[in-house]
Amino acid sequence: MSSAGVDQKVFIYTSEEKSSFIEGMLDNNLARYPDFAASNIDGYWGTNITDYDDGYGFHLYRNTPYSDINGGVGTCTDLDADINMATDILNLDDLEKNTLCLSAYSKKGKQIELHNTFAWQQSKLTQSSLTPWSVSKQPLIISDATSPGIGRFAGHFHDHSRNNYTGFKTALNELVAMSFLGVPVSGANLCTREFGTQELCTKWYYLSVVSPLAWSLAQDLPHLFNGNSTFRDGLDTILQFRQQLLHYHYDSLYKAHTSQEVPLRFLSFDYPLEEKARYFEDQVLLGDAVLYSPILRPDEEYRVSYLPTGLWCSWVDGGCYKGPVEVKVYGESAPASFTFLRGGSAVVTQNSAQTTTASRKNKVRLIVILNEAGKANSTRFFDDGETANTLTSNYYSLINFSVANNTLSVTLPHAGYQGGVMKVDYEKILIYGLAAKVTSIKRDGETAVRGSALVAGDTDYYKLIISDTSVQIGLNEEFTLSWEVA
Repeated sequence: MSSAGVDQKVFIYTSEEKSSFIEGMLDNNLARYPDFAASNIDGYWGTNITDYDDGYGFHLYRNTPYSDINGGVGTCTDLDADINMATDILNLDDLEKNTLCLSAYSKKGKQIELHNTFAWQQSKLTQSSLTPWSVSKQPLIISDATSPGIGRFAGHFHDHSRNNYTGFKTALNELVAMSFLGVPVSGANLCTREFGTQELCTKWYYLSVVSPLAWSLAQDLPHLFNGNSTFRDGLDTILQFRQQLLHYHYDSLYKAHTSQEVPLRFLSFDYPLEEKARYFEDQVLLGDAVLYSPILRPDEEYRVSYLPTGLWCSWVDGGCYKGPVEVKVYGESAPASFTFLRGGSAVVTQNSAQTTTASRKNKVRLIVILNEAGKANSTRFFDDGETANTLTSNYYSLINFSVANNTLSVTLPHAGYQGGVMKVDYEKILIYGLAAKVTSIKRDGETAVRGSALVAGDTDYYKLIISDTSVQIGLNEEFTLSWEVA
């Protein structure tokens, strides 16, 4: 790969004279950096990455460029005035040894002028090269480095989680920052080889619930497992809960793409006038419905979670709380016990399986959370999760769930995708936040339906549970459910 690039002159040069390429050692191998501004880079890069990869995914690893090249074999030229200025401003010594030489040259200019476009250029070209190769599949591209605009072509991976509890705050800040900066597909290591305790590893796993990407090296940590099935089962429980939110994650990413919504946010973004929303900085909102408040500190059996203005219902038992209010959250049913649902929304979940192909055959569960006015309205996105360009090809479906006047109306404003999950039935339909007990239920205004109306948790609200034994309805069907209350 490298020799062909030398012949084609597609690498970055050491200087304006363009007599030699920047060279260094990366993981004990000779490394050169492609010049993505070169006119002939498309063919070179496309040929090599499709030969190397299976066409469905690519991790652009250590592409900052950064200190592993350490000045290189072809050393950097003396820093000019621009680079000296950058060194002074950043208060760094030997800046050129901690990144690709800023005096290096590409076909379009000096590296100091182009450095922050490197990851964007690489990700853009990688996507355009992989898409035709992968035929109908959407390639997953992950970049260690970031550049403005990179989120259109690649996700970002924070490959530096820390073996301590303070690392949680940094990781959560980075996830939220990427969401704000237009890179919603991001994630972090959950357990690395440096992790020393089961508790610390477990709490890193808690972050995966709200992280679109998650990578674990826990299998390389035999000292953590050591025959401990309880620890292993605990990690499995977290991953299974994360899997239940798969369609909800896809919906959040769809809205980020089409409506510029920010999928992952701190509470203060939605509630800027509430002082406590700024104080509880280890809680996040995912999409329009989910509030997540995990226990991230050591040796804590419970935490206090802040629920802002509005009605919030527990994922575990449907118990609802009128905010603003602080509630104690215990970890016995974690991570579900850390999760609250916002009044006025609806969420569709699906149990996990060994693969997403298998899980999409499971029945779905609809949870509708009423607001204080007894209403709700959410539109959710569904596709197969892997086909490329589903929006432009209309290969997706939108389902609207709306509640008003004690009636749930389900409509399909767009029904371009009818495979996979759209073929399954509702396993349960749950209505949370009812102010009074339901006495009777009808489907489409005619057929009587059986359901269970129960007090939700230790609160003054009721929940309604309708199972598939009472009503058999497919996810691709339009229908209404109306109820009378005592």
